[in-house]
Amino acid sequence: LVPMLNPDGVANGRTRTNLDGVDLNRHHHDDSAPETRGLRAALQEEAQRGRPLAFIDIHSHSRRRGAFLIANSSDGDPLVSS
Repeated sequence: LVPMLNPDGVANGRTRTNLDGVDLNRHHHDDSAPETRGLRAALQEEAQRGRPLAFIDIHSHSRRRGAFLIANSSDGDPLVSS
């Protein structure tokens, strides 16, 4: 359970970016930010122990209300199997 991936950014008024200005919502899949690198490493470690039950990213959206689902492509992602 990761309650918040960006506590230092949020504490400094940056709800979308870390202290280096990297948008964690847009760069979760690459090595642009230490926060997302750490999360990805933790998920890979859990996947090696067995399959994680679920990975769910819950956060608010500036223009959408209610519940919604947005999915990314899983092509080439080693954490996603068909």
